[in-house]
Amino acid sequence: MNISPDTLVVAKNYANHLRAVEILGALNKGFIPGSADRDSGGIPTFKIVAIPWFTSHPEYWFMFDSSMKNASYGFQYKESQPIQLEGPNVVFKTGEIQYKATMMFDIGHNDFRGWVGSTNANA
Repeated sequence: MNISPDTLVVAKNYANHLRAVEILGALNKGFIPGSADRDSGGIPTFKIVAIPWFTSHPEYWFMFDSSMKNASYGFQYKESQPIQLEGPNVVFKTGEIQYKATMMFDIGHNDFRGWVGSTNANA
């Protein structure tokens, strides 16, 4: 499978996020990050998705190919039952009106081959 990762997923405001912003800022200006050289024309730029609730392991990072976000690959939201409202049920003694709403859905992904990641651990 030929993938081309172009989107970085990191924990917001941690070292990986801040370094990715630094690298991307240098690449957008035509510089090589962490260097005085300015020959970065062959290095592709990328998008950064900083997730605030990704803090249990802020050293982890992932990249994915955003061109694979479609009906066959990537994140999926499958709704098997739309929101259904039941009620009202009126409690005679208290005058309370009760409603109940139900729905069934699944959030996940069906093919993870477009993703790469690292725990950032030194072997």
